[in-house]
Formats: sequence, C-alpha cells, structure tokens
Amino acid sequence: MKLKKLAKKSLSMLLATALAVSGLALDNSSVLNVKAEENTSTPLSVTAFATPEQLMNSDNFALHSDTGSGVAQKVYFGKNGEKPLQWYIAGKDSAQEIDNIVLFSAQGLDTSAFGDINIYAGSTLEATIEGCEYAESSSTSKFTAAEDSLMLSTSLASNQPSDGTAKLYALNSQGYGYDYTYITAGANDDIKIDMSYWGNDIFWLRAPFDKYSDWALVANSNHCVYDVAGQYVYSVVPAFNLDLSSVLFASSAPAATSGASLTDTMTFRVDGAEKLASGAAYTACGVTVNYDEDDGNVFLYVQDADSVYSVEITEDTAVVLSDMTGIDSLIGENTKIWLEKSEDNVAYAVMAEVVLTEHIPKADDGDCTTAITCSICGEVTTEAEAEHIDSNDDGYCDVCDSCAAPELVDGYYQIANAGNLMWFAKFVSNGEKDANAVLLADIDMTGVAWTPICQTVSFHETAATDTGYSGTFDGNGHTISNLTVTGISGGTYSYGLFGTVSGTVKNLGMVNYKYILGDASDARAGSIAGQVLTGGTIINCYSVGHDVDTKESKIAGGIAGCNYGGTISNCYALNGKVTGYTTRWGGVVGDCKKDSTAPDLAQTYGTVSNCYTDDTRVASTQNNSANITDCELQEDTAFASGEVAYLLNGEKTDGTQSWYQTFETDTYPVPDNTHGTVYSIFACDGTTPAGYSNENKNEPHIDENGDEYCDNCGVIYNGIGAYLAGYSVSLNGSIGVNFHMDLTKNVLDDNEAYMLFTLPNGTSQKVMVSDAKAKESTVIEGKTYYMFTCNIAAKEMTDTIQAQLFTSDGSTTQVYEYSVSKYAWYILDGDYDAETKELVKAMLHYGAYSQEWFDYNTTNLANAGLETLDLSEADDWDEFNPLISNNDNVGSFTSAYLTLESDTAINLKFKLADGVSFKDLRVVVQDPMGNVVPVTTDTTENVCLITLTGIKASDLDTTYDFSVTD
Repeated sequence: MKLKKLAKKSLSMLLATALAVSGLALDNSSVLNVKAEENTSTPLSVTAFATPEQLMNSDNFALHSDTGSGVAQKVYFGKNGEKPLQWYIAGKDSAQEIDNIVLFSAQGLDTSAFGDINIYAGSTLEATIEGCEYAESSSTSKFTAAEDSLMLSTSLASNQPSDGTAKLYALNSQGYGYDYTYITAGANDDIKIDMSYWGNDIFWLRAPFDKYSDWALVANSNHCVYDVAGQYVYSVVPAFNLDLSSVLFASSAPAATSGASLTDTMTFRVDGAEKLASGAAYTACGVTVNYDEDDGNVFLYVQDADSVYSVEITEDTAVVLSDMTGIDSLIGENTKIWLEKSEDNVAYAVMAEVVLTEHIPKADDGDCTTAITCSICGEVTTEAEAEHIDSNDDGYCDVCDSCAAPELVDGYYQIANAGNLMWFAKFVSNGEKDANAVLLADIDMTGVAWTPICQTVSFHETAATDTGYSGTFDGNGHTISNLTVTGISGGTYSYGLFGTVSGTVKNLGMVNYKYILGDASDARAGSIAGQVLTGGTIINCYSVGHDVDTKESKIAGGIAGCNYGGTISNCYALNGKVTGYTTRWGGVVGDCKKDSTAPDLAQTYGTVSNCYTDDTRVASTQNNSANITDCELQEDTAFASGEVAYLLNGEKTDGTQSWYQTFETDTYPVPDNTHGTVYSIFACDGTTPAGYSNENKNEPHIDENGDEYCDNCGVIYNGIGAYLAGYSVSLNGSIGVNFHMDLTKNVLDDNEAYMLFTLPNGTSQKVMVSDAKAKESTVIEGKTYYMFTCNIAAKEMTDTIQAQLFTSDGSTTQVYEYSVSKYAWYILDGDYDAETKELVKAMLHYGAYSQEWFDYNTTNLANAGLETLDLSEADDWDEFNPLISNNDNVGSFTSAYLTLESDTAINLKFKLADGVSFKDLRVVVQDPMGNVVPVTTDTTENVCLITLTGIKASDLDTTYDFSVTD
C-alpha cells in the first residue's frame, strides 16, 4: 500500500470523477478511458465556431469567388460610440508571416473628402482613417488598446500610406468602369471583395484617377468603381489585418453574457491563460468550475451545433447537464466548453478539460469498485468494468492504489514513476528475477512503504539456492530519492533498493536513502543493495545524503552492505551517515570478506575498485583480505570541484566516459551525458595542474601590469605571441628604423608570418618572420629578440612609420609607430656620451638638409630644436668635385651626383661614342684600397647610368675610381 494515498484517498476519488473543484490542471493525456467516439451530437458549423485554421481557410470564408468558395461571415470588433462594429472575414493575407485574416468593414466608420490631390499618402482620407485607430484620449478612435494590440501593421504594395505601413487602410482597385465590380484588400491586393458586400454607402478607395490629379476612385454597390473629384465627402470604409496568433476561436455566442443566444455575427475569443486563474473540467454528466475571485466577472459557456448555454460564475460551481437547455452531450469535439471574461472590449477564454466519460473509474481486476456518489448528478454507482485512472501520472490508480504496469521495450521495462517501480518490484519478487528495467525519469519515493526487490531470507549462506536479482537495472542517469526501508523480524536480512543482487545495477543515483533497523535481528544494509553476490555488479552508481543505521552491530555501507564475490566499481558515496559494526561498515561497502569459520562461499571476497567517499573508510573486510584497489577518501570539495568525476572516468574525456558534471549546477558527479564533460586543466604555463572545468582549455594568462607578459608564467600575453621590446636606428649604408620583437615558437615556425611597414606616403614594406629569424638576433637576459628593419630616405626622418605583425591564421599585433627623429631625440635626451650625441645631431642635420633640398615636409624639419649648422667655414668643396678623364673613342662621363634615398648612392652618367655598344665595354669601380666594389648599370639608348649604393655616412669623403674600358 502506498502510504501517501491513505490521507488523500477521498480527494483522489473525487478528482478522478471531476467531483472536486481543486487541482483542475488536468490534460487529456492523463485520462485513461475517454470514449469520445460515442458522442453522436452534430458537429458545429464554421459560422458557429471557428478555429484560427478555419478562419484562414478561403473554402470556409470568402467575399469573392476568385478568392475562395467560402461564405460571407461577419464578426464583431471595435465600437463606434456604443455600437459594436461589424466586419466581414475577407481571407488570409499571404504577405504576412504570421497567422492572420483581413477584416473588411461592414459599415462606414466616418466620412471624409479625399483631398486636393489624388495621392493617398498625406491625403485627407488617410488622416481620417488614422483618426479611427487607437490613440490615448482620442475622441475619434474606434478601438481599445487591447484591440489595437491584435491589429497588424500592413505594408501596402501600391498606393502606400505616408510611412509605408498602416493598420487601418483604404481599399484599392486596379481600374474603374463597369468591369470593376470588385475591390481589393491585403498587402498585395490579392484578396477580392465583391460589390454585393460594399453596403449602401459610396466610399473612397485609395486609388487615384489617372486623368485628373485631384480626382480619385470610389466604390458604389449600386454601380461599380468610378472616378470622383477629391473635394466631395463620402464614407470611409477601411480594412485591416487581424493577428490570429493569440486567438483561440471565434464563436457566434455573444461575449460575457448570461443566458446567451447564438447570433449571426461571431465574436473572437483570445487566449486567456494569463488573464484567468479559474479553471473548468467536465464529465459526461456536468461541468465543475474552480473559481478564482481575482478573475472578477467570469462566465461559463457550453456550445453545441444548435444552442449555447452561458452563466456567470461567482464561486466554485457544479452544473449538471440537465440544467443546460438545448445541450445534448458534454463529451467529444462536437461540444465546446470554456470560461471567459471581458476586458477592454476583448473576450479572453480558457477551454475546459475533459476528465471522464463515466461517473467513476472502473478496473479490470475488480479493485476499483467502491460506491461513489457523483456530486454533479447524484448518481451512485459501483461498476467494475474499465481501466484504472491515474490523473496525476504517478503510476497509481487514483481510486484503488493499484500500480500501473510499465511498457516493455526491447526487453526492458520502462520505469517512469513510483507506481511503475512498485509494480516492477512486485513482479521481480514474485519470481521474475532476471527481468530488466530502465528508468525514464527521476523518481521520488516519499511516503512509499518499500520492500526491497529480491529480499533474500537469512544470510549469504543461502546464495547457492537464492542469488537474488539477476537481471539488469539501468538507472539511465536518473535518481531514486527519499526511499525509506525499515527492517522487520522473521529472518530477512538484506535491505536496500534491492535485497540481494547477482545481476547488474548501473548508472543509478540514490538520494536521501534511509535505512531504519526496526525489528530486524540482523542486517546487511546499503542504499542500492543489502548484499552483492558472485556475478553481481554495481557500476557507475552513487549515493548522496544517505542514512544507513544498523545500530553499530550489523553490516552497513553507503552503496552496499556486503560484497561477497561481486564487483562494485566506479561508484561513490557522499554526505552520508553509515553506522555499523566496528569492522564491518564502510562509506561505500560495509564488508568484503567473512571470517574463515564461515562456509566456503563466504571465503570468496568481493572486488571494490575506483570508488570514493568523504567518509572515513571506503570499504572494510575481515582479516584485511579483499580486492580493494584504486579507492580513496576524498574531501567533499573534491566532489564539487570535478576531481572525483575525473577519477571515476579513469581520467578520460574522449566521449567514452560515464561521469559528467555541470559546475554551474552540479555539486557532485552524475552518470548522465546531458551534463557537462569534466576536463583536467592546467595553469597558463600548460604544465601545472590547475583543477577541472567544463571547457577543454587551460587557465588564461594574466597581465595586470599591462606589459604584455603574463604575470604568472612570463609568456607573451597578447593573443598572438609577438611583443615589441624596443627600437633602434641603423646607419649602415642605409637609414633603417629597427623594431626588436620577442616572438613565441608558434610565430617563429609560421612560414607565412610577416611584419608590414607602412609609410605616410602610402608605400609599404613587408619583412617575413623567416627572414628576420635568419638574420642576427640579440639575446638579453636569456630572451632572444628579432630585428625587423624598415629602410627610409634621409628626407623621411620625421615620418612616422607604422608596423604591424601578421600571422597565417589572421591574428595581428597592435599597430606600432616610430620614427628616426623620435629615436634621435631619445638619444639626445638620454644619458649617452657626447660623441654619440654629435653623430645623432649630424644625422638630423643631414635629414633636414635633405628635406629642404627635395622640398619635402619642410614644416617638420628633422633638426628642429637644434642649433643651425654653420657651413660657411667648411673646407674647400672643390676637392669633392670629380676628376674626369675621357677617351673619345669609347665615350665620356657627362655627370656625377649623389642620391639620398634610403641608401646613399653615387651616380655617374656615361655617354657612349658613336658606334660603340655598352656590352662591349667593361665597368670597374675601386675603393681607395684597390678593392673592386659592385655597382649597377642601366643603359638607355646611348647613355649608361652607373650606380654605387650603400655609401655609409663615414665613407662620404671616400674617393672611388670609376673606369669604363673596351
């Protein structure tokens, strides 16, 4: 017997027969014996009751044969003063993305001229129509705020309103004359409305007359569509699109009225789930209403094909069928039953729920036969012919407490609730010990009197004849909670979810299990099993919050009391209390080996592996002889941190693991793969263990001082692995700005990584990382710095160079900026010797004179801030003039000059004599030591340019010999 049902027996019976008015939140899926097919009442026509799908179907409602075969139907919506407005259902607007219908006014809402010009946007007609829409404190509005929320804005394809969209809008016509006896509605003008529904008024359309700019078209039901001057005043008959997404249905019963009668005009009912707390349920004999006084004026409606019954509800009420004049039956789709209230001129409704087709539930086993008096109709019945009723879906019959048999799928009983579990326990204990089961949900066993599954008599000595449960019980990652077992007298000693196990229990969690010794003279007690015998396995299971109390004299364990020949692995017990005999208790297993005086069977000790507990002992064994391996005591923090989950999985995270833990919600591991995978992570250095995470990534680097190096491990911390350590300037034949970079191995090994230099004139230079790596690097305090050089001309010393490093995966550093002059002033302002500073000054003067010579950026001279260099007493410049000796038979030197680009170069032009080809000549250039230095030549027609590049600043007064010979 299920204890919790004793106190609720009468309420359960009343609820099952819809006699109680509390707890009416039932659904049809919980009703086991509804016989709707027995209803023989006439179906309601769509003009009496229509769902949104029916409202949008043009075969039900249409205003032109080209639109559909449906009938014309009016609905109420809005008011003109106190008079309800009527609208025709014109059809669904296919241009709208949500469910909707177009409503066309069955009367004029106002009168208006069209305006001075026949453009609808900005016209007097548009303004008049807009005045009919909802606006707070408006005297011309026809709608409430609630009604306005149901009206869609429509984007019109032609003759658009001012802002491109409108709620109310004038209709359109594709032309005029006797052939135009219809007008169009909808965003794309694809819904036609025949002239027979235009009413008696002449009314404006939004279409212009094409011959006169101040004429527009009107619709006249006695004539056709024709043109009229815009100054005349005619009726305003608009349309709009109604949003059906929250509409439950439309009914021909008027809203919020007692004693209602069906009418020719329908009223929309909007979903009132957020407006009504009251509820209703019905049986074959009547309706019960659970009234909530916060709802105010509530009305019950019962509608069938020919009539409607309505009454105001002011308290919990039961209405019998015989009082509902004209209503033949309450069961089936042909009768509509709902509660509603009216608010802001909108009717909000909730449908009633069907409970039973009979007065009381019946049972095939004769248990459900208690005589019950129906509080609706007063009939007393004790029939016993039908199924049990489980209105709260807990697996128990509401009347007789019989357990619901679970479904058998692929050899496993599908356990979904406490009743299913009770049925399975009885089924197995009655002889089906090899039956298999799988949990489909977490199960709360609060208040359930439990007898362990396969509770064996006496001790393990009887295992040769009674080995207990031999099937497979798969928890499927779910839990069984609040299970209480009490010991009894009579020689039964194994206690838990199972008594004795020789089969398999896996993937199960036990929460708040409690064992009470009671009248038992001896006990082997655990949350999952009292005892596990040879062949028995408990794997990937846990127990949390258990209390296993055998009064310090019996065998007790958090998972199993004793394990004689079985295997318990990958399990844990947490936050529990285990009380047993001194040497025969454990946080996971109480005893794994009996003493030597026991029968031979008891000499087989059990295996306990990879198990954990926050208790003071994982498992115990007499004689200290058992196969207990890889088991550890852990603090409760290890269960919360993920450490235990990682250990239970054998340190695997490849998808084959059994344990999971979502750190945001789980304080301990669970064998449920819908939770997060547990990864072991490392500190930012990639080698120091740093705990566990649901993300497979190490701890991030930290750079609190902003130096782009991790404060913990010292690696570059900027997301790319490249750090600018410093700058320098080189004057090695060319002027170069050097960027010194600290690079990680990933960047150095990236063959596509490069540094891009950009100058103010838009030119750029690319230096590959592989090239910089091949050059000489600088090592300072164990760090290697690689130099990237951007060569510039002397005139560009004040230009700011931008540098940015790129890697092959698209990552970049920040943009670095520097210039020669900035570095020069760094030297001049720093603690450097006088000789170095004089060199830097000379360089800046050199740059400034280059700027002036080339008229380049002269407002920002390189030597600005330095004393002007006085060249008036310089040495005789004549000694620097070239000495030229020509051979007229070969040719002659015509000029010599320096170029001051990034390199300093000497250039000589040589003009060939007539009939001489340069390929027949030999060019030789020698330094003062007689060494031949390389030059480049460029011949155009009979003139050859000979260039010596790479002139260092220290070599500017060096004499070079140029010779051209045949």
